[in-house]
Amino acid sequence: MKKFPSKQRFYDVLHRGTVSLIMAGSLYIVANIGYSIFYHYKYTRPQRQEHYRMIQEEEIAQEQLERERELIRRQAQAEKLVS
Repeated sequence: MKKFPSKQRFYDVLHRGTVSLIMAGSLYIVANIGYSIFYHYKYTRPQRQEHYRMIQEEEIAQEQLERERELIRRQAQAEKLVS
């Protein structure tokens, strides 16, 4: 006669399989989070910093242009008053 495995052995195998699945899922999630952090610091963050730097440069150039126009306008008014 064949001896069938006991219920305890079945539960042990089932428990080991469940723990293995949970560990594999946890490892996958940790690896995915690690890759996301790496990708953020390697690619996304520098692109965002470059974008903000370009915006700031454009704002500075716009302000400088407005100041130059104001200076030219004041010089024209001063010349008008002198003549």
